[in-house]
Amino acid sequence: MSEPKVIAQNAEEIAPGVWRWAVHDDRIDFESDAHAVVESGRVVLIDPLPLEEAALRRLGTVEAICLTAKCHQRSAWRYRKQFGVKVYAPEGVAADG
Repeated sequence: MSEPKVIAQNAEEIAPGVWRWAVHDDRIDFESDAHAVVESGRVVLIDPLPLEEAALRRLGTVEAICLTAKCHQRSAWRYRKQFGVKVYAPEGVAADG
């Protein structure tokens, strides 16, 4: 599955330990958003979209990726390879990387 071509430049903390970033997703011509939960420098990416490398590093150490829907694979497989972490996904999602 492909990922959007646009890369978000920043993530915003929307609640303590919960971060959000968004891009205009060229694949669906609509805004898509992604989240991360951060605690003590440990990060779980949720439905990840491309995020500028420095902004991603500022969140902390990525320890896992969680997909909330089959259609939210986005950048999950690239980040799985980059960080060597597990992807937790709904039943029926085929690993793409």
